[in-house]
Amino acid sequence: MLGFLNSAFLFGLIGVSIPILIHLFARQRIKKIYFSSTTLLSELQIKQVRRLRFAQILILILRCLAIAFLVLAFARPTLQSGALAKTGEAPVSALLMIDRSLSLQRGRFFAEAQSLAVKVLDNLKTQDDVAIVWSDDLPADEIVWNQPGESIHDEILHSPLQFGKSQWPELLNEAVSNLKQTSRISKEIYWIWDMQKTAISSLQDSLMTHDAPVSLFVLPVSGDDNNVAIINGGLGSQILDPAAPVLVFADVKNFGSQEIQNLWVRVSIQGKSIAQKTITMKPGAQQRVEFALHLNQTGWIEGRIEIEDDILSADNRFDFVLQVPERIRVRLIGQQPQDLKYPEIAFRAFRKDYSIIEVESFTGGTAWTSGLQTDHVLLFCNYPQFTIDEADQLQAHIRQGGGALFILGSDVDLKNYSERLMLSLFAGSFQDASSDPSSQEAYWTLENTDWKHPLLKDIFKEDDPNLELPHIFKRAEFRSTSWTPILAYRDGVPLIAETHIQKGCVLILSTGLDAQWSDLSLQSLFTPFIYRSAVYLSTPMKTESEPLRIDDPLIEIVQLNKLLAAFTIVRPDEQIDEIIPIPRENTAILEYKNTDLPGVYRIQSDGETVAMRIVHTDPAESDCRSIDESKLKSIFSDYPITIIRQNQDLEKVIEQHRSGREIWREMLILAIVMLMAELILARHFVRKTTRRETE
Repeated sequence: MLGFLNSAFLFGLIGVSIPILIHLFARQRIKKIYFSSTTLLSELQIKQVRRLRFAQILILILRCLAIAFLVLAFARPTLQSGALAKTGEAPVSALLMIDRSLSLQRGRFFAEAQSLAVKVLDNLKTQDDVAIVWSDDLPADEIVWNQPGESIHDEILHSPLQFGKSQWPELLNEAVSNLKQTSRISKEIYWIWDMQKTAISSLQDSLMTHDAPVSLFVLPVSGDDNNVAIINGGLGSQILDPAAPVLVFADVKNFGSQEIQNLWVRVSIQGKSIAQKTITMKPGAQQRVEFALHLNQTGWIEGRIEIEDDILSADNRFDFVLQVPERIRVRLIGQQPQDLKYPEIAFRAFRKDYSIIEVESFTGGTAWTSGLQTDHVLLFCNYPQFTIDEADQLQAHIRQGGGALFILGSDVDLKNYSERLMLSLFAGSFQDASSDPSSQEAYWTLENTDWKHPLLKDIFKEDDPNLELPHIFKRAEFRSTSWTPILAYRDGVPLIAETHIQKGCVLILSTGLDAQWSDLSLQSLFTPFIYRSAVYLSTPMKTESEPLRIDDPLIEIVQLNKLLAAFTIVRPDEQIDEIIPIPRENTAILEYKNTDLPGVYRIQSDGETVAMRIVHTDPAESDCRSIDESKLKSIFSDYPITIIRQNQDLEKVIEQHRSGREIWREMLILAIVMLMAELILARHFVRKTTRRETE
């Protein structure tokens, strides 16, 4: 479709009639000359008149075309097609999608993005509608439209950088849907971003197909993308004993295309650097760096792993917290003193050197449920059965972060265990105890062992020839999908298994300690297992299913010691916000949604820290590599997409896109060609006519 930007000049096409009028009025009048014989002259005259008329008509056409093309050049014709078939003067609905995610913290990337957004805004007119959507905005039901003005300028220039991940797939769908509902003929999206490949990794599958005539302008902000980041880290050991080293690790990845040499990795505790290593990484490589730290302190401890600064400093650190107890209080609970004999021997063996464990034994029906809030770990050994009240208090203790270890025996009522505890806590139940597993062997043998589990790690080596596994003569089979085996028999039934209930942890030993059940208490594995189980079970939050990322809600369950306890949260920027607890029996649920900064969030009650959580940046934002333009265009194959590079004239490209491609230069060239052809033809005709008249 052909259009004109200066259509007023089309009146100049009237000038095409000037050569025609000149031709009509300037024709020579025919004079009659009488000769005696005109036969030969008549034939010659007919041929010359035909040539003359053809040449004159051709020259006339060339002159008319020259004037027509010259007028069209001044009228600025444009070629338009499809979604581009709209006038340049029509009001526009322009949506600015601006990147301010973590990856824009490189150099002056964000300042350049703001500058491009201002240029787009300056190119709009007062009758246009404009709206701004930031990369980290969650999709809203409706986008607010305004007229271009100072308020929009201020919003662009004063918007702060964020640490979150861009939401491009959702935002693009939302943008197109909202533009589709606007009344403007021209609908435009200006996408200002760093062309980050990972930001649209799911765009191919999630982008909806729209029939709305929406034009998409991509304004890339480009630069150095050689980035190194810590993508994961924290504690590699969950046995937090002040007398033993704690393993801390960091996963470092080189996202760039250049080799990194002698990159230092440093770990600090409570703000003090205590260890450092250097590594070399090839392009695209990932490496784990580990530190064995001697803490020599207790309580809440804040730590940080760092690498040296590069183009993106926000992902060069990884915070972690740990809580080392000053004392671990353990309650040994059995029916007879003989039931607790072997666990007591195991704890006494560690008291010879150093132990943070305080043990209290309960037998003969002693009320072990009183004061559970002050104890960390409960160890039940051949305990017969639970009353309803005991079962309720035990479940509350576990859910609030306590630990429990169950060791079976001949006096255990498995049906009572199943009904009072297992069904409600673990969605499972015990089968009857069995013995004599086969006619060939008088005991079960172990085969599947998780030697990397904190309970077994660094105690024995898997290929240690001196390692003697226990013989199990009698066992109680228990199967449940919520349990994770640590030691298991050949048939897959666990000997030792664990599960997590909210903040608490539970271990279960599916056999007993007396000689009729096993020889476990006589093996070298038993003593370190009992001690490490107590330390392991006393550590809150043994595992996190998924780390907290920027803008993820922080949900914490804490003990509610007071009816009207006040809770506050101290953010990484030291801002203090109040949290309203939701009471649940003896606990409270705390929810905090303003997690827009990476770092440590300290939950406090009456000035005392009751919990700490870490919010991390998304590793996808650390991969700063750009997507290829051809790949981007293939993703948007159903959209009229225009990529405007930094060296192009923004105003000119937009104007051409709105009105079509201008072809005034082609018109001007054609006018010049017509004039030159007319000049050559006219000279040739005059020269030939003069020669004949001379002859």
